[in-house]
Amino acid sequence: MKGRKPIPNTLKLLRGNPGRRPIVPSPDPAPGIPEAPEIVAGEARVEWDRMVPLLAPIGLLTPVERAGLTAYCLAWSDYVEARRTGKGRTAAFACLMKTCVELGLTPSSRSRIKVEVAKPKSKVDSFREKHGG
Repeated sequence: MKGRKPIPNTLKLLRGNPGRRPIVPSPDPAPGIPEAPEIVAGEARVEWDRMVPLLAPIGLLTPVERAGLTAYCLAWSDYVEARRTGKGRTAAFACLMKTCVELGLTPSSRSRIKVEVAKPKSKVDSFREKHGG
C-alpha cells in the first residue's frame, strides 16, 4: 500500500480538519498513561519522564502510544550517546527526527496540531450545573 499514511482522527481534529473531509469514527484508545518498559532506562528514562507530563494533558498519549514513545525515548538516548562519542551522529539524528514527527514534536508537525483549551466555567454556569438550572 503506497501513498500518504493515514492521519489519526485525534490529530485531524486537533489540526482543525484541514482537508474538510468527513471524519469516519474510529475506536479511540482508552485514556491513560503507559508504563515505561524496562528497556527505557538511563537517558531514555529521563526523556520519558520529561515527555509524559507534556503529551498526556493534550490527548497525544495513551497506553496505545507506548511503542511510539518508547521509540522516541530510545532514539533520544542514542542521539545523546552519538553526540558524546562522535559516532553515528547523522543516523541517530535522522532516527530521532522521524520519531519526533510521529509524535508532533517538531515545529512543522506541531504547527498542524490545533489544541482547543476548554474555557473556564463562569460562576453562573457553575451555579446552574449545581442547582439544575
